[in-house]
Amino acid sequence: MSHSLDSVGHGVVPYDPFAGPAISLSIASTEAQREIWTGTQMGRDASLAFNEAVRLRLVGSLDVAALRTALSQLIARHESLHATFSPDGLTMFVVDAVALDLPLRDFSSLDAHARARALQSLLTNVVSDAFDLEHGPLLRGELVRIAADEHELVLSAHHIVCDGWSWGVIATELSTLYTAQRTGSAAVLPSAERFSDYSREETAAAVAQARGDDQRYWTQQFAGTLPVLDLPGDRARPLLKTYVSGREDYLISAEIVRAVKVAGAKAGSSMFATLLSGYATLMHRLSGYDDLVIGVPSAGQSASGHEGLIGHCVNMLPMRIRADATMGADALLAQVRTTSLDAFEHQGIGFGKLLELLPILRDPSRLPLVSVIFNLDRTMPASAMPFDGLKPELLSVPRVCENFDLFVNAVDGDAGITLECQYNGDLFDASTVRRWLASYEQLLASFAAAPHTPIGQLVILAEADRAALARCNQTDLDVPRDVLVHEMVAAQSVRTPDAVAVEFNGTPLSYAALDARANQLAHLLR
Repeated sequence: MSHSLDSVGHGVVPYDPFAGPAISLSIASTEAQREIWTGTQMGRDASLAFNEAVRLRLVGSLDVAALRTALSQLIARHESLHATFSPDGLTMFVVDAVALDLPLRDFSSLDAHARARALQSLLTNVVSDAFDLEHGPLLRGELVRIAADEHELVLSAHHIVCDGWSWGVIATELSTLYTAQRTGSAAVLPSAERFSDYSREETAAAVAQARGDDQRYWTQQFAGTLPVLDLPGDRARPLLKTYVSGREDYLISAEIVRAVKVAGAKAGSSMFATLLSGYATLMHRLSGYDDLVIGVPSAGQSASGHEGLIGHCVNMLPMRIRADATMGADALLAQVRTTSLDAFEHQGIGFGKLLELLPILRDPSRLPLVSVIFNLDRTMPASAMPFDGLKPELLSVPRVCENFDLFVNAVDGDAGITLECQYNGDLFDASTVRRWLASYEQLLASFAAAPHTPIGQLVILAEADRAALARCNQTDLDVPRDVLVHEMVAAQSVRTPDAVAVEFNGTPLSYAALDARANQLAHLLR
């Protein structure tokens, strides 16, 4: 038995490399994986913030045995899906693949309400169950029977081995392997991308000269005083960072989405840049800050050409955006377009490495540099998951813990764009977040109608809310011109003597008391 330093350097802990499944390969963990491993050492909630889960709804006659076999084949194909980590997080071990335990939960006999409640309880438990990075497994699954012809496959994995891009690869390959099992044919799939190859490339890139250009770009971007974004919270920020999360989903109509796409295209911008510009405008309007940092996750699979790779390959790109209330929305969009293109071009340096280079004063109540995230995703079409005889739908599962103050994942689909918003529940109420998401939709619609409008004048409230606000601000009152104020107070004290007239520092004063004190003061002055 060997020993290693524990995660916080207080001593030694026993570690047996021969315990569990046999190790077939050891890989140096990537910089991004080490960032996650470090994050998990902050406590159980911090680790749960990296729990990722999806629901694969399958409508039709499901062959459970074929699905289990296909899952086992999928796991065997990809190194990340049968991996564990050393106690210090520096090494990823690829262990011999074992069959995934896929219990079948049968909710089909329950009534609709009880079934929905049972499914929600199961989903909450899935994302509330911490993963053991040293012993694994780091991928889990449960199969739920909703009805004879409807099932949900719930898969969860730790973010250190699986990212958003990976779930798409998993769904696509699983459908091919399942169909091959059903039809008795060979699955037509390319050779699986190896995470070990990706890790070696990342290690080589870390010492390449090209890193110098990326490092210079980012240090120049964040030269000077570093901005900190504080959104107006419903409660004060705790002294120590918390992770309790809520989730609100909001659908932006297809009509508004089409108008925004047209306006963005006329300005020469992609849909991503247009939506990010609107998000930056919302952050500016909510906070009043002119200097913003918004985190944008970048899929390493796309950047490195490993489109079929399953693993954690995300790099966080901190976009620094200057927003002034007087600048036109189209001018901000042009800035965001340039900033995002430059950021993607210089993504060779990891976010953790960037934090090491910057003079950031660490605050135990928040993450450094980035507190809000924006990501654009696409609904995975059923045609990309050709399960034999089944109609599939891939859905995300809300996390119970969240790293960031606000994380908006915009999912583009046929019905419009769904904003999947995870937020820190210790800072914000659900009603506040819903109001912000509605304001984001209004901002986008206002931009599409008049792109040159200064961002400080873009509409952020729905018409009904604007009317209610206007009513609250209607303070004009018709009063008799020949009656003095003290006479009106005296008359009101007769009509409603106990009603509150004024309040100061939490102490109320009735009309009767106000009139009495006014008379006392008048007599004293006389």
